[in-house]
Amino acid sequence: MTLDMAYDSDKGGITCKSDVGTLLYEYPGKSYAVSGIDTAGVGLVIPEYTQEISYTSFESVSTITENDYLATFTYNSDNQRAKVVVRQNGNFINMNGRVYDPLTGQFLSPDNYVQTPDFTQNFNRYGYCLNNPLKYTDPSGEFIWIIPNIGWSKEGGLSIGVTVSFGIPGLLSYQVGGVYSFGSKEVYGYAGATFPFNTVYTSYSSSSGWSAGYTAGASIYSGFLISTNFATVGVNYNINHDSWSGNISAWNIDQNGCSFNPSVSAMIFPEQTTNFIRGKGFHTNSTVYDNLMKEGVAKNEILDYFGINAQLSEKYNSPSWFDPKTSTIHMNPSTVSEGNYLNILAYYEKELYHYKNYKLHGQFSKQTVEELTSAGFDISNLDRMSLNNAIMAPEEIDGFRFAIRNQGLYSKSTVINSFIGQINHIFGPYMPSGYTYSSQWWHKIYRIPRKW
Repeated sequence: MTLDMAYDSDKGGITCKSDVGTLLYEYPGKSYAVSGIDTAGVGLVIPEYTQEISYTSFESVSTITENDYLATFTYNSDNQRAKVVVRQNGNFINMNGRVYDPLTGQFLSPDNYVQTPDFTQNFNRYGYCLNNPLKYTDPSGEFIWIIPNIGWSKEGGLSIGVTVSFGIPGLLSYQVGGVYSFGSKEVYGYAGATFPFNTVYTSYSSSSGWSAGYTAGASIYSGFLISTNFATVGVNYNINHDSWSGNISAWNIDQNGCSFNPSVSAMIFPEQTTNFIRGKGFHTNSTVYDNLMKEGVAKNEILDYFGINAQLSEKYNSPSWFDPKTSTIHMNPSTVSEGNYLNILAYYEKELYHYKNYKLHGQFSKQTVEELTSAGFDISNLDRMSLNNAIMAPEEIDGFRFAIRNQGLYSKSTVINSFIGQINHIFGPYMPSGYTYSSQWWHKIYRIPRKW
C-alpha cells in the first residue's frame, strides 16, 4: 500500500495523509497541535473522543486525559521528554512498599535490595522478579537461606555448622544457627541481626553460657562467602559470668589479658562452588542452565555438564522414560529446550528410580490383571494405555515419590508440583487407598527457595 502525504512548507507539519484525510491546525497559539481531521473523500470513520490537555510552564504537554486514560509526561532538566506513564482509572498496585503500574509493567519506585548480585537483571531496580514475571513470583521481596558452613580457629580448631538466614544476607537479615567445634568439643548457638558490615547477636556456648554482643566488619554474619576476623572489631558481654571481652582484628581482649586467635569461615554452596570451579561463575545450576541455553549449547552437552546420564530421543511423546532392554534413560529434546533445570532434574530423578529398581530386582514393580480384578477394578473397558497405567501404577507411584524426596528444598519446579496430582489422578484409581499421595504439612517446605 502506497501512502501519499502533503506537508506545510512553512511549518513542516503534515497537512494531508491519503489513508486519513486532511489534518486541521486550529488551536489558538498552538499552531503545531492537531485540532481535528477532515476525512471527507477517504471513507475513514474515526470515533470521537474528548481530550483534555494540560501544559507545563515551558509550553510542553504535561497531561493528556481521554476517557478513562491519563498520560503523564515527565521532563528532564533540559526540558526534554524523559518518560510517559499511561494508566487507566488510576489503577496502580500498592505492594506495601513499592507502587506497581500494570500498564507499563514497571515499578514507579526502585527496589532497595539487590538480592542476587551475581545476576545482572537484579540491578534493574524498577523491574519485577528479575524481569521475568511469567516465570517467577516475589510476594515479599525476601527469602530464606539455609547455609552450611565450615570454619577454623586457632583455639577451637575445625568446626561445622548451619545458618538459617531470613531476609537479604549482607544487607538486612536475621540469622539463627549452630556450630560444633571438634577441637574444643563445644556446641555453640547464635541468633542475630545483620546490616552492612554490622551485626548484633546473642549466643549460647556449652562451656561459657549466654552472651550478647556487637561486631563491625567482614564477619561471617555479614553474608560473605569467605570471611575472617582480621577485619572486625567487636564487643561481647557474657551474661552468665558478668564479664566483658572485645576483639580488634584477630586479637581478643578480656580479663585474662590479650590473646591472638585468628579464624576463617566459609559458607558452603555446593552448586555455586562447583559451577565457579568449572568456569561458569558463582551461579546456581538453574542460572547456569539458562545461560547455556542462551549461548546455544547443544542439549546433550547441557545434560553432560550437570551429570544427567540420559540420551536424547524423540521415540515417544513422553518427557522421559527408561528402557530396560538397553538400561538407558531417555529424555525428549523438548524437555531440555522447553523446561528449566529443576524440571529436567525432576524427570531424571523419576527415571533414575526405575533404573535402580530394575537393576536391583530385574523387573519393575507391576500388578497383574488378576490382582486388579480381585481388588475390584473393572478393566474390561480400559484401552491399552489405561491398562498399562493400571499395571505399572506401583512402579510409577514409587518413581514419583523418589523424585519428590530427592528434590529436597527446591524453587519453581512445576514438574514436582504436578507430580502429586499425577499420582492421584492417573494412577490412584488403580491402587488401594493407602497409595493415595495426599498433601502433608511438610510439603510446604518444597516452596522454600533452595540456595545451597
